[in-house]
Amino acid sequence: MNTEISSKLSLYDILAMLIPGAFIICWVDVTFCNQKIIDSLTSKWLTGMLFIAVCYLVGIIYCRLMEYLWRYVGKFINNPKRMKKSFDKKVEFMNSKKVFENELFGELKRFKPSVDKEKDSCKIQDIYYEAYAFVAKNTYRNDVHILESQFAFLRSMFGVAFLFLCFLPNDNFKSLIENFLPGDSMCWTSISLLVLLIAIPFVMACIQKKIYEIVWEDYEYLRRVKDDK
Repeated sequence: MNTEISSKLSLYDILAMLIPGAFIICWVDVTFCNQKIIDSLTSKWLTGMLFIAVCYLVGIIYCRLMEYLWRYVGKFINNPKRMKKSFDKKVEFMNSKKVFENELFGELKRFKPSVDKEKDSCKIQDIYYEAYAFVAKNTYRNDVHILESQFAFLRSMFGVAFLFLCFLPNDNFKSLIENFLPGDSMCWTSISLLVLLIAIPFVMACIQKKIYEIVWEDYEYLRRVKDDK
């Protein structure tokens, strides 16, 4: 890939859009076009670059679609209860007195659930987003950005794995898989895709939990260092 072009693409773009976009095009090609698209587009450098551009375009649209779907399907992964739970857990390991003196942390530490769950959720999210914005503005490491890119990649690949699993009985898919994996390849491919569909949400939840913990930890550290100056 051209160095100038690749330098403009972030890790998020490559993981969440470009790679899944390429997989979606491969799925369309194998399912409906008998591998004509890949054979024609990858034969020359110019058409290869066009293939990358189309992959990126498809990946952007697909990524936004998956983002929209996971707002509802993946509520168990990203929710206020997990934000609060990760905060409580992190506070146990923070020895600085500033943790309890800090206004934002103090507000969340004194938080008591009420009857109005929607209002409680908004309050916890507001506190988290304020801490997140402060960390993003005063960042000193890229851990959150890398984890968010990994999260977006897994979110996009979940839909890809689901599509491949649904169309696995397709004759074109069968011949392609049998060429790459001799033997009882269809059985192992099906099992692998099923394992992926089960494992991906679990790993996404773990990554999201880690992001929460890093945000609370970095906010406490950065605020303490800033206040001490």
